[in-house]
This record gives sequence, structure tokens and C-alpha cells, in this order.
Amino acid sequence: MAIGCEDIPSRQVFRVDGRLFVDGNLAANANVAFHPLDPMKTQGRCPVGTTRQDGSFELTTYSMHDGAPPGEYAVTVTWLDDSMPEDECECPDVLLHDRLLGKYADPRTTTLWVTVLPGENQVNICAESVRVGVTAFDGFSGDVRFAEYLENR
Repeated sequence: MAIGCEDIPSRQVFRVDGRLFVDGNLAANANVAFHPLDPMKTQGRCPVGTTRQDGSFELTTYSMHDGAPPGEYAVTVTWLDDSMPEDECECPDVLLHDRLLGKYADPRTTTLWVTVLPGENQVNICAESVRVGVTAFDGFSGDVRFAEYLENR
């Protein structure tokens, strides 16, 4: 075995099943990541999942759907808008296509937090879309999603 290439044993993980709600509705095809407040608990890995059509997800840390180590987590969510045309070249900022406009994309600023306990965990993540009030600007009035506003400018 080469020096520095020994296997690091995985930490004990516990099943985490969840559902993602945005504005009270189940959200399909969103990416969820649990960022440990103590990175040593996951050896620097973030448990991740992608929501299914029904808004449900299962976390993966070391192997498919194995769960997450117990602990406190900041939760990030990105929910790409697949109705927007894809750029022909590499998009420099994936958050330009995030339906949540990056509101929950940074583990340092997200307002979503979860505690994973030993045993099976069921979590509901409740996020809110970003809304911007616009009054009589470029023909718009009322409360519209920022992305819709930009699209219709």
C-alpha cells in the first residue's frame, strides 16, 4: 500500500429520509446538502441528496443512501430551474438558474438547520422562495419572483 493511501474508516451513519417544501409545496429535483458544524464528524464529507418527483430524498455520505453521522448541520438547497434554457457554454454561476436565487446555497448564511440523531431520522425542510416587491417599474406592479421579473424586463 502506498504511503498516505490507507483507508480511513467511515464514521457511523444513521438513515436520514426527508422531504423538501418550498412555499408549502413539495419540491422535485432539488439538491440538498448537510454541512456539518463539526467537519471531523464526517471526515470533511457533506451528506447529500436529490429530491425525487414527490419532494422526498435520502442522504448519502459514504455509500448510496447510507444516511449521515449524528450531529448538527447547516442545510443548503439549490433548485435549478429546468424551464430556463441552458447556456450553450459553461454557466459561470449555477446560482443564476437557482429558483431560490442562492438564498440557501451558502452554508455560512443559510437559515436551514437540522440535527441528525442516532437511529432513523425523518426531516422536513421548509424553504421559502425569494420574492421582490416591484411597484410600477418597467410596467410591473405587485409581488413577483425576481427571476420572473428579470425574464420579463
